[in-house]
Amino acid sequence: MTLAPYADYQPSPAGWIGQIPAHWDVERIKFSLSERSKVIASGLPAGAISYGRVVEKDGEKILPETLASYQEVRAGEFLINPINLNYDLVSLRTALSELNVVVSPAYIVLRANEAKLDTRYGKYLLHIFDIRHMKTLGAGIRQTIGFSDIGNCKWVLPPLDEQSLIADYIDRETCRIDELIVKKQGLVQLLKEKRDAMISRIVTKGLNPSGATRSAKASWLSAIPRHWSEAPFSAVSEERKTKNMGMRENNLLSLSYGKIVRKDINTNDGLLPASFETYQIIERDDVIFRFTDLQNDKRSLRSAISTERGIITSAYLAVALKGIVPAYFNYLMRAYDLHKVFYAMGGGLRQSLNYDDVKRMPILLPTRDEQIDIINILDRETVRIDSLVQKVTSSIELLREHRTALITAAVTGKIDVRNAA
Repeated sequence: MTLAPYADYQPSPAGWIGQIPAHWDVERIKFSLSERSKVIASGLPAGAISYGRVVEKDGEKILPETLASYQEVRAGEFLINPINLNYDLVSLRTALSELNVVVSPAYIVLRANEAKLDTRYGKYLLHIFDIRHMKTLGAGIRQTIGFSDIGNCKWVLPPLDEQSLIADYIDRETCRIDELIVKKQGLVQLLKEKRDAMISRIVTKGLNPSGATRSAKASWLSAIPRHWSEAPFSAVSEERKTKNMGMRENNLLSLSYGKIVRKDINTNDGLLPASFETYQIIERDDVIFRFTDLQNDKRSLRSAISTERGIITSAYLAVALKGIVPAYFNYLMRAYDLHKVFYAMGGGLRQSLNYDDVKRMPILLPTRDEQIDIINILDRETVRIDSLVQKVTSSIELLREHRTALITAAVTGKIDVRNAA
């Protein structure tokens, strides 16, 4: 249903709002929200803002002395993260808490003046204030702001009963959108699981599922095609150890989401070394492994094939291949990764691995022709599935944009929702 605008409008002194309905008021935020004095509380779980909501977080990972400094926020109170405004322009920084938790003392805790502000309407208005205006406030290297910066800004206040109607409308419509997003996210997950299962099945069972099989040396496999051979990791690979001395290469690469990607060697983002001479040179068709932090990170994809010559951190294991088709080996390592084979190896507090730890790992070896057939089928099918994933992901992004536009239009009076069913 298309909703009409209000009959009459007036200019707003707040540029991020635009024109507003003629009967709405404009005033400074500090008259409808007030900062709550910091209350140090014990016994409550730790919390934080995540994706525009107050959520619990693992208090066991917070030092006791740090947790002791946390302040209380109660359900029905607003929370604002006012730090790092100069470089984090993505995070949602405001939320209406539905939990009783303790949070970092850097956060701002606010209470609504309920004679002026419906908390549900305030939640949505504060959200739009965040994404449209708050990031322009503050000063300094970390661009941290206080409530005095926020409180002196102006925003709009419809009559209280109208605020409630607007909040009802947004609650209902965003719930519908969020349900669609969840369904589409579920479809994305199913497609990714289908792709992963297909890779694992084909590189371990072959293209003829009814063919004769035999037991595999790899303990995590029940059986493999009878005519396939197995060889240790060291028989099909050699460790790369070519340091970038004299800066022979400046094509900076990184392993990200199961792919080797380029990075800007001149960027200030991320943790970069003082010199890239300590990095290693890798070649096209080398396979790269990130075998660090196996104990704590059990979700990241840890291997990828390089499509070009470049340099990459020496913390990664890089191998050159021999006697095996690189693209097949890459798919096979993805299957090993998905089956969490690497996590059962290695040791130490961070559970890291090096070449010696994996050199005896059994590698499945179909004939070369079969390897190429497997590559062709997996390339075709993964492209098809990834294309579907991209289409669904794009539709999710459009829904999120529509959600934000709907909230913006409603809380700033661009549409009249008072009689919306």
